[in-house]
Amino acid sequence: MAVFQRPVKHRDEDTSLAGNFKFLDSLLDVDGFNTRSLDVLTGEWAGRQTWLLDHSSGSKQRKFRTVCIMRSNQIRVPHFHLYERGGHRLLQPSRPEIVFKEDRDFSRIFFLSAKNPEVVRNLFVPGVREHFKRLFNRCREIERMNNNWLTILMLRVSGAIGRFEVEASGDTLIIHLSRIINPQGAVDFLSVTAETLQILQNE
Repeated sequence: MAVFQRPVKHRDEDTSLAGNFKFLDSLLDVDGFNTRSLDVLTGEWAGRQTWLLDHSSGSKQRKFRTVCIMRSNQIRVPHFHLYERGGHRLLQPSRPEIVFKEDRDFSRIFFLSAKNPEVVRNLFVPGVREHFKRLFNRCREIERMNNNWLTILMLRVSGAIGRFEVEASGDTLIIHLSRIINPQGAVDFLSVTAETLQILQNE
């Protein structure tokens, strides 16, 4: 809890989060099963309202991922949903994919969709796209540094590893790691989330 500015609230489970953030596709489950927000810390980080939690989803094969949600009243981001390619079900198949032909590396790594594609295309200027590529690699490093080999093996065998995922809408940003991490990784994760929110705010 020391990573947050006080006061900090802790709940073993917060059943209100999914409803409070129902405008975020990434908090919906892929197969209609109720998600669970576990071991939830709520407080302020870098002057922003922040939730740090483990998100559980799926009925047949549960996925467990550490998630950070941040809110700032100084930002209004057009809705976008970005996630790592490879096996992820499209939550909103009616939303077209935004492809950057001039940045094949970005479009190879990520699937990006939005409610207003042209506005989001203008938001994702080259510097923003570079940040998300760095963010992806930094989050992978956070996952590696904050899990021992036995935990990673168990997560893989059980199919509990999900996909790296980022979504923003209005004043809210959410980043999902692909797996749960040990608490000592929280500071780095909070820092990269705050940095991403600042970059979006600057644009």
